[in-house]
Amino acid sequence: MFGLTTEGQYFVVALRVLVPLLILRKPLLGGVLAMLLDGADVIIVELFHQGGMGPRYHQLDKVLDLYYLGLEFIISLRWTEQLARTTSIVLFAYRMVGVALFELTGIRIMLFLFPNLFENWFLFCVARDRFFSSY
Repeated sequence: MFGLTTEGQYFVVALRVLVPLLILRKPLLGGVLAMLLDGADVIIVELFHQGGMGPRYHQLDKVLDLYYLGLEFIISLRWTEQLARTTSIVLFAYRMVGVALFELTGIRIMLFLFPNLFENWFLFCVARDRFFSSY
């Protein structure tokens, strides 16, 4: 479906599916690792010297992004602080609108106009709760 053909590609996709599961147990660690892996996936596949991720990887990348952001979103729905939870819902929905518009139109500026602010908010909130719980 996404044109995966090499061990490096399968390895990176396996990492991008398995590592975000940490979000469910350790939201801060899992969120940071998922974000770093999202940024380093192309670099990791190059370590296999097999020629990159292929021409259709950007589509798979968006699916994998939605997967780990969706896990973060599920965690944020459990927050008891109303402002944090409502903000996460609005920011997640805002990003999903942008991704949907990009996929429907192919106009890349949609991803710029609808940035992934949700991930930053999620990491801020879980870091705040972890290190400064009295706030």
